[in-house]
Amino acid sequence: MNAQSKVVRKPSEIVQEMIEERDDISENKLQNEVCKRLMPLEEEQGFRVIAIPNGGKRRAREAKQMKNRGLRAGFPDLMILAGTDIKRGTPIIFIELKVGKGTTSDEQKEWHTWLNDMLFPVFVCCSVGSVLTVLRSHGLRV
Repeated sequence: MNAQSKVVRKPSEIVQEMIEERDDISENKLQNEVCKRLMPLEEEQGFRVIAIPNGGKRRAREAKQMKNRGLRAGFPDLMILAGTDIKRGTPIIFIELKVGKGTTSDEQKEWHTWLNDMLFPVFVCCSVGSVLTVLRSHGLRV
């Protein structure tokens, strides 16, 4: 796997991991595969994976209901709650999934910057392998 990473810990700079390897699947399927790989490890490894239902097409009525419930455009796809074990570093990690030629939208960039300003790392990952690399770099045994 050929990895190029930019990890910056200063406020106002986006923390991202872009891995050249890209799974040739939809973002929905990639998210399913990531969750399928991680969720069985939650209990044993002491972390939790939370999916944020931002993506996909919705009817106008459903979209309005979701917005009224607090759904916000551009928020990362996954949130990993990793606890406060000092060896793990930050207790919350955000993952944005991209496939194919997918790029981050303006709303996503705004969220990534805001989260980073709050000292929460955000990683943009293009494969199951890149998600695992990010989590391992934060001390999770996955």
